[in-house]
Amino acid sequence: MLTLQVGPNSAVKRGQTGLSKSPLSTLEQLRGWVRLQNSQQALRFVRFRTSRKYCYNWQSIDTPQEIVSFLQCTSADFADTGGSDATGLFHGMESGRYGLLSDRAYQMGKFTPLRVRKVPSGYEIVRWVCIYRHLEGIAVQQWQETVGLDGRYRRVVLKSSLPPKLPGTKWFLYGLK
Repeated sequence: MLTLQVGPNSAVKRGQTGLSKSPLSTLEQLRGWVRLQNSQQALRFVRFRTSRKYCYNWQSIDTPQEIVSFLQCTSADFADTGGSDATGLFHGMESGRYGLLSDRAYQMGKFTPLRVRKVPSGYEIVRWVCIYRHLEGIAVQQWQETVGLDGRYRRVVLKSSLPPKLPGTKWFLYGLK
């Protein structure tokens, strides 16, 4: 088993085998390559897929981004995988860019903070994401993700709708592909 580390995300490490040579499209591809020991590592693991730092490394037509308020995105547990002002990704925050919402828009959109709980098979995480295709937000979804201690991953979409129209908010991201 590998000791896991990718940048600031201690939940994941690419090894020197076939994994490092093939593009990732799902978290399930990391099954067996990780050993998650607590809820914080499980949360960091799922955020690896929705991270602003790593979102362009995934081979997928859609780019999911976790929906958080400006206040939430400054917390240490989010900033280490979501990006931080030091990386320039949050400079001049705009509501809706990369799933980041003004505190007012977050509240008006009736989004709720994520929940993490221990379950017999690992950890269950419920959170909101915005799905971007190309540069525009096409859906907001509430995901229930189950993560096994070995990286086994399963996602169920609990709710899905078009991105809501919120004051001062445009659902977009910058294209680097």
